[in-house]
Amino acid sequence: LNAIIGFSEIIKNQVFGPVGQKQYLEYSEDIFSSGKHLLKIINDILDVARIEAGERHLNEALVNIEKVLGASLELLAPKIESSRMVIVNHVSGNVPLVIGEEIAIKQMLTNLLSNAVKFTPQGGRITISHKLDDEGGLRLSVSDTGVGLDEEEIEKALSRFGQVDSTLHRSTSGAGLGLTLINSLINLHGGSFELFSQKGIGTTATIVFPARRVARDQSGDTQAQESANRDSPYHPDHH
Repeated sequence: LNAIIGFSEIIKNQVFGPVGQKQYLEYSEDIFSSGKHLLKIINDILDVARIEAGERHLNEALVNIEKVLGASLELLAPKIESSRMVIVNHVSGNVPLVIGEEIAIKQMLTNLLSNAVKFTPQGGRITISHKLDDEGGLRLSVSDTGVGLDEEEIEKALSRFGQVDSTLHRSTSGAGLGLTLINSLINLHGGSFELFSQKGIGTTATIVFPARRVARDQSGDTQAQESANRDSPYHPDHH
């Protein structure tokens, strides 16, 4: 797969000179994009398998949620722009730091946003928000004005390899592991995943970090970092 992606990228970029036939260039672009899509599916399957086997440990630090969210939005910017989505981002300025793994949190946020874009018609609205609950946990929510799901479809979407049929973006469907991976990764953080949806109205997906993973101030104090070291099975000298 790496060879397919690598050589197709060389051809589509015409590294060794122009490709004679335009059609061949288009084919190489298709091979490259399909290869990247397949690689993502394989990585999702491997991630879920590692978590279930107990072999996935968190590499923890103090994470700036606003920064990670910005990176996820930037990654999905082409899809958002092509679908003329309206993004309302309320996650700014006063979000506490979280004790967790930045890569895992980015995976979760990217999957949440990707699902919202995938199942929302052109010109729809996606709202990103946060709040601290009564226990001091941090709730991060992504709401959309998409097609929505009924109870049976929610159950299917949350199951492993479960895919909900939709006329929107079926050409870019994955393996049906997006929500499974989100649930597994937030569980590794000791948190939970919530999905609320109404058919024809939209969906709100929320990841909840427990209070013990929410830093008490924005400066990243020593107490928060010590808590991260105690709670995590990961140690800096173990790779």
